Amino acid sequence: MMEFSIEKIPQVGTGEWLRPARTEKIYTELSTPVGNFSLHRKPARQGTAEAKADGWEEWSITLDGSVIMLIEDIAYPWTSLHKRMRSGAHGRLEGKSFQAHARRSPLPSKRIVRYTFDDCTLSFEVQGSSRVLYSESGGERRLIAEARKGKWACASLTPSLTAVLCFHTVAELDIFLESPLWDIPIF
Repeated sequence: MMEFSIEKIPQVGTGEWLRPARTEKIYTELSTPVGNFSLHRKPARQGTAEAKADGWEEWSITLDGSVIMLIEDIAYPWTSLHKRMRSGAHGRLEGKSFQAHARRSPLPSKRIVRYTFDDCTLSFEVQGSSRVLYSESGGERRLIAEARKGKWACASLTPSLTAVLCFHTVAELDIFLESPLWDIPIF
């Protein structure tokens, strides 16, 4: 098993990161064992009232200028992005269409971030104190990667798998795998 971490190298300030994108540009670089990925954000093409109100954007994750992952209807970071993941976002991973959903729950078995393709499903789940990524296809379920203390471990690393891990990291989707009870203030 190869162990690695994904290092975020911001290209914009926090204020700009948390606001809707006005033009296309690189918002962050991600250093991985496969190479340096870039996250590009730009306003979404959908002109619906919902898209405008929620600040929908198009995110692309590139490696050496080639788009590996494209999320067509995600929203700007934090609240809007998490709302969009709960209702479902759409995209393409190396040309294959997917729909992404996330769910948060007090029960660990109900917490999930899922990418559904025509022929398979990728699921980030909680397993004990680890985050795990499973692939399910034709009734067969395989462990792809596991994270402990911010380090990922997997048998083989492809650009498409790395792009999914980069998106999960930069969009801070681990929040869906944590208990919502941590958000309750204790006085």
